[in-house]
Amino acid sequence: MNLNELAKEAHQTAIEHGFWEPEPTFGELCALMHSELSEALEEWRAGRPMVWYVCSIFDAHCESGCYHYTVHCCQACGHRGYKPEGIAVELADCIIRILDWAGHEGTEFKPVPIARDCVCEKTGEIIAECHWMISKAYENRNHPAVADSYLNRCVSYILAWAKENELDMYAIIREKMEYNK
Repeated sequence: MNLNELAKEAHQTAIEHGFWEPEPTFGELCALMHSELSEALEEWRAGRPMVWYVCSIFDAHCESGCYHYTVHCCQACGHRGYKPEGIAVELADCIIRILDWAGHEGTEFKPVPIARDCVCEKTGEIIAECHWMISKAYENRNHPAVADSYLNRCVSYILAWAKENELDMYAIIREKMEYNK
């Protein structure tokens, strides 16, 4: 599935859950994108994994070896919750917010090639870069093509970061979108 198909699906899910009643402004949508990036930063600062799940039991060990008082419930645990959490998941949420906007506007995503040396090694740096790009999109809100190019570049940066970290961001986006339904 490509980003344009995901954009249609993300927007349809948002409509079905009443997110577009009343219709949010572009500024509100940008603020929500920023909030997802800030949540990713907090996950990173807390030292949490890229993807994790809350466990339904606490302060005990289970047969899979998870210690359930922590939030780092493993994939194999039978007590794992359904909602994915973590650094990569919050970055996926930012992409989903951008995809929702693109689905609303009918914007076509065209992948932007990102040079490897442009992808910041530190997670905090890529989050800062994405905050900047979303701010630039908002600053250019009266020039839709320019605003869209900044949002497209933000998505491309996150995807390049994910690739550098050996993450399947499309699978993470898909899992989160399924949860959102």
